Amino acid sequence: MEMSNVVDNFNGYVYKLIGDCVIGIFQADVNFTGMSDNAIQAAMIMRSVVEEVINPVFDSKDLPRIGFHIGLDIGRVKVDTMGAIDVVAFDELIGYTMNLTAKIQAKSGHNGILLGRNLFEVLHNSWQQYCEEEDMGTGWTARSPDGKEVYRVYRFNARAKCK
Repeated sequence: MEMSNVVDNFNGYVYKLIGDCVIGIFQADVNFTGMSDNAIQAAMIMRSVVEEVINPVFDSKDLPRIGFHIGLDIGRVKVDTMGAIDVVAFDELIGYTMNLTAKIQAKSGHNGILLGRNLFEVLHNSWQQYCEEEDMGTGWTARSPDGKEVYRVYRFNARAKCK
């Protein structure tokens, strides 16, 4: 629930809660830079909430620490109705961007924030300076949306303070 609050505080929408995973959407109609900044700042605050708020409380109670895996990207998605209409139907976001972002998130590693090339390219250079291209290894076969090259991914290293 704490991460849902962070998404909301940065003008995002909680699309889904799946177990302990939060999928947030930052709608970028025409303001790619503003929403990209919001998504990056939300990721930094999520990192800080885990490292500076939740884990110290867990430490004080001799509970195991928690971690996070964050994947970010930007692109078009399609809204499609899934299920049987008049029985159980719901809107689902589908498409290449959703699939690619899920793959990026899965590769982020313990306490990592990764972002795709499309997001990196629209970030303000003040955020780009905290990014370094990630070597995704030979198993990374995700292609750019045009299919011409392997999709580049960047590790985001900036930190924010909650205190």
